[in-house]
Amino acid sequence: MKSRRNNNKFMKGGATAAAAIIQNSAILYFVFIVSIIDLVFLAWTKDIRTLTVFVLSGFVMSFLNKNMTVILFFAFVLANIYKYGFKHIREGAKNKGDSEEEEDGMQNLEKLLENYDDEEGMDDEEGMEDEEDKKEGATTMEEIKKTNTENSSLNDTLNKLQDQVNKLQAA
Repeated sequence: MKSRRNNNKFMKGGATAAAAIIQNSAILYFVFIVSIIDLVFLAWTKDIRTLTVFVLSGFVMSFLNKNMTVILFFAFVLANIYKYGFKHIREGAKNKGDSEEEEDGMQNLEKLLENYDDEEGMDDEEGMEDEEDKKEGATTMEEIKKTNTENSSLNDTLNKLQDQVNKLQAA
């Protein structure tokens, strides 16, 4: 029976230490400053969902506990679990529309190439609205043409080398 009393004393001592920690004003200020920084960061990055989770979890927790340190810490932890914890689950998932997006990108590239081949392909009507877009499109098209030219010269060189290898094998 003495061991039970010792365990009770130990539990009371642990509960007193935990109560002392959550009632410490320095810890309250620290949790408050970290929470405010997190709220400002969430607002600045326009992460409205996580901001809403933070506010709502703090609001609900205020009905369950009157200690502001516990409320802010719970809201902070829950919001960050929502933001960073679920991100890894969604990251590896494959969307059904991935291949459609790739096809759309290829179709857009083909349209851009067709418009470039036309002399009036870079008009405002075709989607190039300002000079920067025109310059970007022209630069991209120049790079594509340069790459195509390099590829054709490499193919010519490769064909010449293949012919020489064939001649050497025949000899």
